[in-house]
Amino acid sequence: MNIISYGFIHPIIGIFTGFLLIFGSEFLGQLLLKKNKHSSFFLNLAVGVILVSLIAYIVVLLGQSQYINPMISYFIIIIGLYNFIYFIKKKIYLNYQLNFYSYLIFFYLLSLLLISISAPTMADALDYHLGVAKFIHNYHYFPNHNYSIHSTISGLGEIFNFLGLIVYSDVVGSLLQLISLASFLYYFSKVILDKSKYTLFCLFILSSPVIIYFVSGPKYQLFPQLITTFVLYLLIITKNLNIKLSLLLLFLIFGAASMKLSFFITGFVLGIFLLIKSRINFKFVISALILSLFFFLPKALFNFFTLENFKYINFFSFVF
Repeated sequence: MNIISYGFIHPIIGIFTGFLLIFGSEFLGQLLLKKNKHSSFFLNLAVGVILVSLIAYIVVLLGQSQYINPMISYFIIIIGLYNFIYFIKKKIYLNYQLNFYSYLIFFYLLSLLLISISAPTMADALDYHLGVAKFIHNYHYFPNHNYSIHSTISGLGEIFNFLGLIVYSDVVGSLLQLISLASFLYYFSKVILDKSKYTLFCLFILSSPVIIYFVSGPKYQLFPQLITTFVLYLLIITKNLNIKLSLLLLFLIFGAASMKLSFFITGFVLGIFLLIKSRINFKFVISALILSLFFFLPKALFNFFTLENFKYINFFSFVF
């Protein structure tokens, strides 16, 4: 049984609103990265989801969620409908002839789609990833450590699930991870021009058994992994990082770490790599500082006024 027992007409409507929420987020990223040469559906989606989740996150922490976040969710699905109609009207031509492996990849992704739109049944998803989202949806504020030990390490992933619940979708998390995986593979079809190498690349990723686990629930693990992999790829292929690209990569690193706490370690390593390759000047330092405050200061202040014994780790998490 779905975590939602009501809807516009039927819980299946939540599948479509989840799609629209994702496409609306991608459209926002598309607008922000209009002049970026690395702009792609995957990058637009990553930037859009992180930005929307971060804004909604701050709104929740400020105690203004009851009215503002529903407006955000419905605005996103409205522009998502426009973006989806535009997307299906575009003619996408493959730059190579389809073969057996191409059809195999397509049908495998299709089977993953069927898994991703099924009702979430993961124990930790119902207790944590959707449980925290449902709590915010019901009470309009962020749960403290007295509610659940798991809620103390929740972040932007649970907030995006919460935006999905507003529009009656409890599968938006699993859908997002599948669509991000498909767009990630499509991006590299433009990079890896050798058909056989690209097929091997896709099969190497899709053959991992944990892929089924990742796309079958709203646990944000695959999406941050794809983001950090994409950041690493851009860091490797780019010889000299300009300020705009450096800040974009830093935004993605902060976003992945805020989606799931375990990606702080990955983000730390990528951050060092980024600083080594970046042109560090006063403008970059100030911009990076403002960006980091935008991500971590709201939660740090919330924890400071909530916890009795505030520690360094509470700048990033509610863990005590």
